[in-house]
Amino acid sequence: MQRIRHVGELLGATLSVGDAYRYPNVDALRIALRDRERRADVADVVAAAAFDDPFARYYRMAFGEIDGFERTLLELDDDVVLDILHNVSPDKPPLLLLAPMACLGTAWLHQVREFAADYSIIVCHYPGHAGSSGTPALLSAAETLADVARLFWTALDRLGIDLPVHLVGWSMGGLVAQCMTAVDPGRVASMTLVNALDAPGNSGLDRAMRELVHEVSTQVAPEVYRHFEGDHLAIKACYDASILDAYLRFASATTVKKDPAAPRFPVLVLAGGRDRVIPPEASRRLWERFDSAGFELLDEAGHYLPMTHADWFNERLRQHLEVTV
Repeated sequence: MQRIRHVGELLGATLSVGDAYRYPNVDALRIALRDRERRADVADVVAAAAFDDPFARYYRMAFGEIDGFERTLLELDDDVVLDILHNVSPDKPPLLLLAPMACLGTAWLHQVREFAADYSIIVCHYPGHAGSSGTPALLSAAETLADVARLFWTALDRLGIDLPVHLVGWSMGGLVAQCMTAVDPGRVASMTLVNALDAPGNSGLDRAMRELVHEVSTQVAPEVYRHFEGDHLAIKACYDASILDAYLRFASATTVKKDPAAPRFPVLVLAGGRDRVIPPEASRRLWERFDSAGFELLDEAGHYLPMTHADWFNERLRQHLEVTV
């Protein structure tokens, strides 16, 4: 007990005997304590019936004028709560928007504003992102992004989604979308991949992160000033490097096998010609994996194409969605 008390003092927390045996090392324990604090904060927010956290402010800035678009803290089990933005309606086809790693759902502001009138839009934040918790459970059980995909299918079930779902995956979200189609292809209405990852392996990740930071500070900056008063934190969902490292490991370990049969749903691959995070050559290779898939390249766009060239992106996405509506 004295040793447990000493470790707790070093971490600034009160530990139980169960905590000492539940986690394999101090790093895992530290992540669990952070997640426990996040869950406590979320519980306080729910109890107060008011969202005063910074994410709620950014959500209001992006989506406050959209009727029926709301935030739900969806508890999947004792270990996982997902921060979900949505306007789920039984009369509208569901459209799931899967964001890049560390990116807040506000990055989809142009798509939510464009499609909310016609679709049930769902934006799920990954565990450890925004108000979503469950990182320790994910780290202990997950090996690849397929585990995240299964988590999202469960979330859609809890939201009462029983219609086929349109998947739109951007960057790492593109790899999550591919995993979702592999887990349950019969529930997919269509898939759109934009500057999407495709089993990246370990090489080039550091370079990609540097390029990402550069693009946010240059090409994305005008959108941030226009819609979020110049606050770049408005599109950032995660600040914990250990969580980001975990998702990089998941992505590196993820493989999506090509189905020998043609996809049962339409597939569209979109790419920015100036994307230095995931170069257009990678998007072309991804496109070649899918028989009868569409491919379009916008030469002047970069990795943040849905934000910086929203009109072009939304037009192609709507055309693609209407194939199956």
